[in-house]
Amino acid sequence: RGQAVYVMAELRPPRQYSNGSVFVKYGPDGISKTAYYPSGRMAATYERMPGGFYAYFYADTRQATTLCTFDPSGYGFVSFEDGRPHLTSQRRGGSLVNESGSIEKSWTESKPLK
Repeated sequence: RGQAVYVMAELRPPRQYSNGSVFVKYGPDGISKTAYYPSGRMAATYERMPGGFYAYFYADTRQATTLCTFDPSGYGFVSFEDGRPHLTSQRRGGSLVNESGSIEKSWTESKPLK
């Protein structure tokens, strides 16, 4: 029978604002990161997962609305601060919506932006 081997990842200490509050915490992989607003709320997360890197950005509000997210394939979205969609991106197209909710531009693989 073999012995169990435990490997402990050495985490980088968090970076801090001048007031001592956390600015960035590093994940156990040493690459993934979470950034915080001075308010202490989560601002952004950059994570390595199967297939590549994923990025998420949040509003500095109690609701922590997801403002933007993208995956390694370019799928994602950007929203207005209230959560309404502003831009969507997919492998074969996307759309840009103005604040009143009207589509300003859209594109597909067969009809790319000009």
